[in-house]
Amino acid sequence: MSGKAINDLGYLLLNSLLRESDGTSNIFLSPASLFTALTLALNGAGVDTNTHSQLFHLLRGSSASADSSQFAEPTLNSGLKELIDSWSLVSSTATGSDQDGQPSPTLLMANGIFAKRGTITLMQPAYTQLMSSLFQASAREVSSPQDINDWVSTATKGKIPELLNPSQQFEAVLCNVLYFKGFWKSAFKKSLTSPRVFHAPSGDVEVPTMVGVFEKAEKITVLTFPGKYNAISLPYKGGRFSALVALPDEGVSMQDALHAFVQGDKDAHAEQIQVRVPSRTEIIMPKFKSGFSIELKDALQELGVKDAFLSGKADFSRLSEGLFVSSVIHKTVVEVDEEGTVAAAATAVAMNRCLALPEEEPLSIEFNRPFMFSIQDLTTATMMFVGVVQLP
Repeated sequence: MSGKAINDLGYLLLNSLLRESDGTSNIFLSPASLFTALTLALNGAGVDTNTHSQLFHLLRGSSASADSSQFAEPTLNSGLKELIDSWSLVSSTATGSDQDGQPSPTLLMANGIFAKRGTITLMQPAYTQLMSSLFQASAREVSSPQDINDWVSTATKGKIPELLNPSQQFEAVLCNVLYFKGFWKSAFKKSLTSPRVFHAPSGDVEVPTMVGVFEKAEKITVLTFPGKYNAISLPYKGGRFSALVALPDEGVSMQDALHAFVQGDKDAHAEQIQVRVPSRTEIIMPKFKSGFSIELKDALQELGVKDAFLSGKADFSRLSEGLFVSSVIHKTVVEVDEEGTVAAAATAVAMNRCLALPEEEPLSIEFNRPFMFSIQDLTTATMMFVGVVQLP
């Protein structure tokens, strides 16, 4: 359940941000991090309130039928708990190898509930105990935003040193962090990397570009939605995770390609996707490092989450009386090179108190114009990260 719901949230937010984008910067989100942080907020919302129903409607996505009795908060919680427990197993083997002897990827997730110094007694014990039990989210008091930033920096191995502005005002902060490191199953040769032209929306630029030639045995899967996009699945060592990189066809907008990408993820449209493993695949793709930071209040309000942000209307009484969400801050860092990928994400829900495969011909694909890049957990069919590279 939660894997599909997480993907739906990622698609909704990425589409919303693409509509507002001028095409001059990259966009990267971690649907898994966002979903988890917002679920911490959902569990604090008062039952049978608009605050709860609006958050729940967003998080359940298209995973549930219109009959809410068939899909309630405990179902969502248990689905997310299963995912987090599964990812915890990945982190526990991060320094070892899988059953095939391949180096395991590193996947680390942490959740935290932070209260301003002297206010933790105002939090409902039932809430903090449940979040600890379900999502390993420990509650603690902090003196300043820097205390939270230090926690985030440690959890992301220094990739996100500052999530909150030092002047951020808060009574409580619900926080999730996610860190991923994976090596390509078949690495690109550094000797083949050279400057090539990338057709960015703002004009052509030369960027360091990797070249890889992979034989069929290396199992590079190609997915094609005719007239919309070509995508490749690049597996990481260990077999559980894969990067899915999608290049819109010439003349197809990124939003149209994303829509087709989403439709292709649904069973009713699966037959439109052509899947093949070519006898040889040449991949030409920029190496890149991208940081992204955004305040998601406007985007979430556009998607129907309104009362949570309104002092005097928000109801988070299962967490603590009188709280409303002042901001939802999301930061990501993604680094892709010849050896693999490092990605990190952090999400903070800051709260204040109210004053109220068949045989194929060889294939060559060059990512020399804006493309989509995502990191997927193949075991749970969950998007850990998803974004658009417009300027490597």
